[in-house]
Amino acid sequence: MKKTFILLILSMVFRSVGLSQCDEGFIRIDDPPLNEYNWDGYNCFYESDLNVLSDFIQINPSLTGEHLDIGWQVWSDGRLESLTLYALQITSVPDNIGDLNSLNYLDLHFNQITSIPETIGELTQLTEIYLAVNQIGTLPESIGNLSTLLTLNINDNQLTSIPESIGNLGSLEELLLFNNELTFLPESICNIFPNLSYYDFSANYICSPYPDCIENVGFQFTDDCPNCDDSEVELWGECYSIENTTELDLSYIGVTGEIPPEIGNLINLSSLILKENQLSGEIPPEISYLM
Repeated sequence: MKKTFILLILSMVFRSVGLSQCDEGFIRIDDPPLNEYNWDGYNCFYESDLNVLSDFIQINPSLTGEHLDIGWQVWSDGRLESLTLYALQITSVPDNIGDLNSLNYLDLHFNQITSIPETIGELTQLTEIYLAVNQIGTLPESIGNLSTLLTLNINDNQLTSIPESIGNLGSLEELLLFNNELTFLPESICNIFPNLSYYDFSANYICSPYPDCIENVGFQFTDDCPNCDDSEVELWGECYSIENTTELDLSYIGVTGEIPPEIGNLINLSSLILKENQLSGEIPPEISYLM
């Protein structure tokens, strides 16, 4: 009887020790603030994932509590697979976010984020990323490394350009760039355009010419767009071909003001007649280029 009791005690001790052990790189957390909807009950958590969450808290005064307290997190087998930090007044994303290499869903929208670190490109399992309603001005080139990405939502930011590497996102199905400060779209977007089931480029400042694959970019704020394309010169509100304009007769049409220096860009112009108008100022030296 005594021997049986001792064996039972030893068995319980060894079982307790076994339960407290985690694989290398994981740490045990008993009674985490999670539930059956976002946690599979495994008490070993990957330490690098926890460190990223701790750094989010450290660099953002609006976040309080411990690493497992912030936002909505989904854990499986000790790895963070989904992270939602919606509307938490976050201003910065930690550089070590790339350590979340099991993450497939990231939602940081409706915050005050101004930039995204290059390490975002290390999230190679990511399928959805939501960055809408922030203050992001540029995206890192490394965004093109997210080969499994299906949805990229950057609506309502301050983007002035899109990196050429966006053309590497061969799995992308949704690209949302509504209401930014874009003035052009990179030609590389044509690499992924046939795969897009939904896109929105509207409410930007995109001027023509557009990439060859795109016919409609939606409503744009075009007040600052030039009236003429790159192969033309604008003179007194009209567009003239740089290469094909050989003669220009603007007599008796009431043009006023100074002769624009851009007239010198008409490289094949051989005849220029401007009589009976109301021109002022000096003849621009650029006209001498035409002789």
